Amino acid sequence: MGGASYMGVTLKGAVEELGANGSQAFQTPFGTNHKFQGWADKFLVTPKDGVRDINATLAAKPFGVKTAFVYHNFQGH
Repeated sequence: MGGASYMGVTLKGAVEELGANGSQAFQTPFGTNHKFQGWADKFLVTPKDGVRDINATLAAKPFGVKTAFVYHNFQGH
């Protein structure tokens, strides 16, 4: 994950991959999908070909209120 901040505004970006070999995929124990794939709950289990998550976050604290805009682009392999 990389990011930069300027005048109280932070921009971060990352690419996360949950790998697979075409017949078996990485599975998170105990349903920890929020940690790996944001709040979307798009994949309750990792597809057999894996999934790539390209994401970006823009965060600021205007008027003392923490605000974040989060974008996820999920791609199956």
